[in-house]
This record gives sequence, C-alpha cells and structure tokens, in this order.
Amino acid sequence: MPRIKVELSAEFITPCFGGTVSSNTSVSYPAELRETSIRGQISWWMRACGLDKNEVDWIMGSTKNGQSLVRFRKKSLVKNRMETEDWWTDPQYRACPKYLWFFVAPASSSRRDEANRVGQKCISKGSTFTLELSCRPGKEAELRKIVAYTILWITFGSIGSRSTRAGGCMKYSGIKGSPEAENLIRQFKGLEKAALPDLWKKLVPELGMKTTTPPFRLRYDDNVRPNEANAALDWFANKWKIVRAELRSSQKGFWGLPFKEKIATEFEDKDGKTIKTERMTSHIHLRPLRTKEGDNTFYPAALIFDERMVLQGMDKVAGNRALDKFFPEEIKLNGGEQ
Repeated sequence: MPRIKVELSAEFITPCFGGTVSSNTSVSYPAELRETSIRGQISWWMRACGLDKNEVDWIMGSTKNGQSLVRFRKKSLVKNRMETEDWWTDPQYRACPKYLWFFVAPASSSRRDEANRVGQKCISKGSTFTLELSCRPGKEAELRKIVAYTILWITFGSIGSRSTRAGGCMKYSGIKGSPEAENLIRQFKGLEKAALPDLWKKLVPELGMKTTTPPFRLRYDDNVRPNEANAALDWFANKWKIVRAELRSSQKGFWGLPFKEKIATEFEDKDGKTIKTERMTSHIHLRPLRTKEGDNTFYPAALIFDERMVLQGMDKVAGNRALDKFFPEEIKLNGGEQ
C-alpha cells in the first residue's frame, strides 16, 4: 500500500545560517537545509512540550527503537535570488553582525582566534521550502502528531546558527496531502491565517502534552514601523546593545551572554558535585512573530522558557523586570479544542 504523505510549506523571514560552515575557516560554503537538522528541531520541541525521551525515540527513531515511524524529506528549497547569501554585505543587515549574529559574521578584529573567520553564508530571507512527511498505513496518529509539532516549530521556532537570536525564523504557509491523507490534514488547513491563540488551540490536542499551557511565555513589543521589512531585526539589534550595557557580572547569564566566572547550575555530576559553566544557551528565544490577527506585521518577540533557566544565583526578578521593559506586551496561549 502507498505511504500516506503530507506536505508542509514555509518561508524564511530572516536569514538562515544552516549547513556545513565552521566559523573558524577561511572558506565559506553555501548554506544548506538538512532533514537531520529539522528532525533535531522537532525532537527538541517534543521534549520541550513534556514528552519523555522514550516516546520521542519511539516516534522519531533511535538505535534502540529502529527507524522513525515518520519519514522526513525536504522536497524543495527555492532560494530568494533577489537577496545575497553574503548577508553581511547587505546594508539592510548592517545593525545585526555585532549584536545578534556575531559568530556568523566575518572577523571583526585582529585577535588570533578570529583572524581566519569568514562570514557564514545564508539561505536568504524570502526563500521557501516544502517538507514532505510520510508514514505507512496504520501510523496515521504518529504522522498527525509530527505534523502538529512541525507547524509548531515553523511558527515559533527556528533553525541553524544563531537560531535563538532571530536567525533562521520562518512563517508557516500551508499544508496539502495525498488523497489518503485528506482526513488527517483537514484540521490543520487554514492555520497559516490563524491568530496565534487559535493556532495553539488547534495544535494542543495533537501534541500529547499533559497540560494545555505552552512551555514558554510569549512577550513582544509593537512599537515598530510596520512598513519596514526588517523592523523587528533592527529593533533586536538596537535593544540588544542596551541589554548588554545594562547587565553586570553573572546577571549576563540570564540572557545567555558569556560571563567571566563559572556559575553553579542546578545539575550535579555522577559524583554528586554541582556542575558549573561559563556559558549556557539562553532560555530566551528572540524572533519576529505575527502577533495580531489581521495584521501581517512581524513584531519583535521573546519566547521565555522559564524552566530552562537553571543557573544558580540569578536575580530572576530583575531579569524578568527587564523582559517586561523591553517586551511590554503579552500573548497568553492556553486551552485546546477537543
């Protein structure tokens, strides 16, 4: 019997720094969009939403469980040739290298560890791709769950280097499927036009969560010029400079910035000793989001994964006060349609 196939379409709204490039080489290769990276992102979102490792491994595949129940295939990637992949030469991104995308920009100093660093090429903003998801007959429930998580990732997530700093962000464009998938995709049709609370309510029943509350808080600022294509990125770059200037010492860790001394985490090693770190991925993910129904403007937003702030000694009250200052508006996502 033929596989049941679903196609999801998306468009990059910020440059995507994906592929094989090392930021410490003197050669910059074209950026790529890989199925393995997409699978990794979907798995991350499944774990973030509370699914245990065994369930994720059973659906997505593992050494123990064998192949994934759902096949991922990048069916097409159409790059926007109107914009250069050498993004650092484009005036529209002149504010981004220093504060947002430092590690994918060309060397900015003569320091020895930076001397050979070249700019990492990008999949340009406006590029589109189609992802095919498929399963064997009898595994429709698993395919439906992966479709829901893929729409969640496209809408709220990102991919590639600097993905928590507004790199590789997308917008969801739609869904279609083979005749055998028509019943499966019916509930997902039209979500590309839905307001974020409505989209969340449609997805929640398929995510397998123990709660209807998302794993993140969502805040944004609507004080941008809506007619400018890169208004949100310019906002991030300018505000990021202010944030860096305001934070002192270990408090930089609240925003995922490097700090001078090692800070204790809430984790312990196998000997029961507290694990310390000099840097930890931020629990605050920056990205443009279309936050208002009927408004196609993408506003600068922050997804705050509170449970992922695991550094000890952080002044979380002060950190959240800064978040409220820079992102004064909030969208509450809750509930679900049964």
